[in-house]
Amino acid sequence: MSNVTYSADTVNQPLTDFAVGLWPELTKGTIAEFVAPTVPVQSTDGEYAQFDTGIPFARVNTQIDDDTDLPLVKFNGTRAKFNIRPHGLQIPISDFAHHRSGSAADVYEQAKIKNMLSQQLIAREFAVADMVAKSTRVADGATYGTWKGTAGAQTDIIGQLDDLIVKVTTDCGGGIMPNKMVIPLGLWVLIKNHPSVRERLAGIKSAAALSEFAGMLANPAIDIRIGSICYNAGKPGKAKVMTPIYNS
Repeated sequence: MSNVTYSADTVNQPLTDFAVGLWPELTKGTIAEFVAPTVPVQSTDGEYAQFDTGIPFARVNTQIDDDTDLPLVKFNGTRAKFNIRPHGLQIPISDFAHHRSGSAADVYEQAKIKNMLSQQLIAREFAVADMVAKSTRVADGATYGTWKGTAGAQTDIIGQLDDLIVKVTTDCGGGIMPNKMVIPLGLWVLIKNHPSVRERLAGIKSAAALSEFAGMLANPAIDIRIGSICYNAGKPGKAKVMTPIYNS
């Protein structure tokens, strides 16, 4: 005979509602939300149609005569599955701590919630950064979407990034240029002061602004964000070791 046991954890609905309401404000402007925006779904698992990615770009003869059958478009579709894994954290709020906080108990609880959501934000940033790093690699070992160039004084940074944009557009985008770019903070400091960038600026300027840098690229409308969020790599209870998630 088996026994069913339940978790002793309880859900505080007002605090849960507070966390849900605060989350969009915390994630606004983060790199994770920029690269992989939050999307509401109807179900946590299911199936979806997956078509041959080359179909939309196939060249076909669409001209017909009066007695000619219309050309048939074959999608080579398959059924793919999705399964959303939940994420969660819990925080302890003892009766003693709640009582000792007195009239400020709500503020005490909300402060803990904000710290918990900050950790969730860091976890999501890492998850998206890891997803991007893996998704840009293809079977032959090449890397699309990630700049692997060097940045010595003689390097043409704009030329290298233009080559990358062209390669992504041709091999991955089907003619659609990438419209987003993330640059780690340390790398941006190097780029904006680099001789190959400064020499393209009109007049005499010591460094490039982000909009000016974007205007130099093959897709001048590209949306560029600077990755500067850090996490504490130190052990709990020890001194903080603040480290960039998007490391240059």
